[in-house]
Amino acid sequence: MPDDSRIRSILVPLDGGALAEQALPRAVRVAMPDGTILHVAMVHRPTYSDLPEWPDMDTALRDDERRYLESVAN
Repeated sequence: MPDDSRIRSILVPLDGGALAEQALPRAVRVAMPDGTILHVAMVHRPTYSDLPEWPDMDTALRDDERRYLESVAN
């Protein structure tokens, strides 16, 4: 019978700050021994991209957030 009490995945929400990143080493320690999947997610703050003077700001911000998450995951 499989052990259903095992943690299968952990989600670490990040906001780009050092305080949130402090959760990463702890999450890795919990995840590593039994192959738990570790997910990182960015807490996205929407911009006012509908304003004419900032048409691409939201897209640029999301691209920056994606690069940040990739660097943290590596």
